[in-house]
Amino acid sequence: TPDNGYEAEGQLQFVSDAVLAFANAIKSMHTELCGNDTFGVCPRMLAADGSVLLQHLKTVTFKG
Repeated sequence: TPDNGYEAEGQLQFVSDAVLAFANAIKSMHTELCGNDTFGVCPRMLAADGSVLLQHLKTVTFKG
């Protein structure tokens, strides 16, 4: 609380949203390239470049 000297960083919510967006994009990319049955990174995902992740990142939506 502000009474004991703690003050939350004003930009923290934006950082949290960014982390959540990347996590959702990576999960979507994994499902597309590796399928639902694969755990970990599959060869197709290893071979993908940043543009593939960017396409998934652009489609991420969430309520926050």
